[in-house]
Amino acid sequence: MDPAVLAATPAGTPPPGVVPDFANAEKYGMHWWIVGVVVASIIVSTIVVALRLFARVVIIKTVDWSDYLTILGWIFTMCFMGGSLGIDDKRRGRHQWDMSLQDYLQTTELENISSMVYCIGIMFSKLAILFLFMKVLVPVHEGLIYWVNLTLIWTNAAFYLGGVGGLICRCIPRAKISQPWLPGRCTNVYLAFLLSGYWNVMSDFFILAFPMWAIWRLQMPLKRKFGVTFVFAVGFFALLCSIMRLHATSQIPNNSDLVWIIGKVAMWSSAEMCTVLLCGCFPFLPKLVCSSEDSALGTPARTSVENLNGSICNKAISKPSLGTISEVEDTSSGEVGHELPQLMATWKSPNKRDDIYSPV
Repeated sequence: MDPAVLAATPAGTPPPGVVPDFANAEKYGMHWWIVGVVVASIIVSTIVVALRLFARVVIIKTVDWSDYLTILGWIFTMCFMGGSLGIDDKRRGRHQWDMSLQDYLQTTELENISSMVYCIGIMFSKLAILFLFMKVLVPVHEGLIYWVNLTLIWTNAAFYLGGVGGLICRCIPRAKISQPWLPGRCTNVYLAFLLSGYWNVMSDFFILAFPMWAIWRLQMPLKRKFGVTFVFAVGFFALLCSIMRLHATSQIPNNSDLVWIIGKVAMWSSAEMCTVLLCGCFPFLPKLVCSSEDSALGTPARTSVENLNGSICNKAISKPSLGTISEVEDTSSGEVGHELPQLMATWKSPNKRDDIYSPV
């Protein structure tokens, strides 16, 4: 088609009495709302990831797979949000009739690439959380908690990698994404978005509920259970963002203003990616607080499980009942870990000793 015709044709039919405005659409759209959410998400997630890495590298002085996955998640999150800012410029956060058909067709291809980056980024961030759970909740790789966590790891990886494959094959040939008049075939965009939305809500719920369920099965004081639960409860905000994203996605089939709806989906996607990163980093922040307090007192940093609820930061532990990762040997690898408390429960051995520890 003639590019001049595409540039002069509105991408959608405006309501009666509304004149398409390609030049000043930001005045009437939610462009700046999207930009504000994306910029805030970039700043917050970058600061929190940096604090986590500082705690791991400088204070705890060790890293593991959850840290590498967090870094990869952050990199792809930044790529997604940087791409969002690029798409937002003249294209997103406006009504479809305030966009030329040429810009709209270019946007569909950019949205496809952005969705692939989203899938990879959210996958790495969620896997980082699940690998952290594996280290903290199941240092011995056996039992129900271990298999539930392993199932969550594989199902999340399979779904998001499958999603990337589906987005790559969105149209055959791919040029049909931005040139719909070409011969070929395309999959249903709405169905893909809706499936992704339902999966995100379900997986976020299980990632939130799993540590709660595991923690409350452990033999530990009630106060400590509440403290550890509070640390992992930040996942509620990721669940809320995924629900709002699903709500926006569900409006697609009943609304011809697709660009406006996709703008909402992208805004909540940015917030969701940020909060998922927070879920993986937030448990390490008490370590920074306790370390700074110990430094101010001129005492060596000693941590206990109370670090998680802030009740005690400088306390020697006389027995490894619920010691920190720095104090408890990882029985699965033979190495001493350095992260969250190993949430391990006491059980009575045949010789009636109660100083043997095993995960529930």
